[in-house]
Amino acid sequence: MLKVPTAFTSPGWTEEDTPRFADWIEAAALADPTEDLSRSDLVDAIEEASGGGIPQDDIRLFVDDAISHLRMRRGYLSDMHPVDFHDDRLALDENCKDPIPYSFCLVLSLAPLFPSWRDKHIRQMQRNMFEELTAHIVSDLFPRWTINQTGWANSKGGKGKIVQKIIQLFHARRGGYGEVLDTANDGQIDVIVHRPFIDSRGSYPGYFVQCATGATDLKTKALEPNLGLWEMAVSFLHVPQKALAIPFAIGHDTFNKMATAGRGLVLDRVRLVGSLERALPQAFSGRAKTWIARALSDLPRAT
Repeated sequence: MLKVPTAFTSPGWTEEDTPRFADWIEAAALADPTEDLSRSDLVDAIEEASGGGIPQDDIRLFVDDAISHLRMRRGYLSDMHPVDFHDDRLALDENCKDPIPYSFCLVLSLAPLFPSWRDKHIRQMQRNMFEELTAHIVSDLFPRWTINQTGWANSKGGKGKIVQKIIQLFHARRGGYGEVLDTANDGQIDVIVHRPFIDSRGSYPGYFVQCATGATDLKTKALEPNLGLWEMAVSFLHVPQKALAIPFAIGHDTFNKMATAGRGLVLDRVRLVGSLERALPQAFSGRAKTWIARALSDLPRAT
């Protein structure tokens, strides 16, 4: 069995801990598919890891909530969800249409739970892959729109080329303060989504998408990308909307707080995977499958 992270071994769980523990349950199924885990096994795992410091009734309620969250995800995603909790037993769903998209996002989401493991297995390559996955899915969401990845994280020597590209795409004009984006991480845009018209007069609908794989404070992260900076750098006839793509599967309360605080589109794991219509490119699936297997095999195990 996977090691129970320290986040779940002391009382005082928050609303964000329930979906995170649901992640741990799903990861346990993916990492050790032959292990037959029951609801009681999950309760016992937390009780043992906590050294008996948490009342068992509290643990049962926490586990029940996490299983309910898991089942909610499955209800949304159906045959795109790779894990099932049936007859009080955890198991892989052999009928899952394609486990790669969900599993890739799930494994990325384990980063806050296992910091040492994260430093070894989640690097810029995996972040770039999440941006690639997001761009593919967004093109399914907006089939007649134009999708562009910016390469923001890999850009060198300022963001001038990205600013110029956006000016061209939106038929906009340069603002007076383009340099404000050079060192402003909260202005980061990873995917540009827009719908041009044949007249090339600008005023296009669009989204600036930021992909966040390492966010710990999601409600603060929802404020990004900072459109105020972009309005200083570029003079738009119609300012694009913002969107945040995250590999995490968040609960209703967190989602509502993020959407309210950020006033933008939130694409979490359930929305991303649920919006996938076309098969992923084989090259991407192959890279993702190899990384998922290697990362899962190296997750800390209970002793």
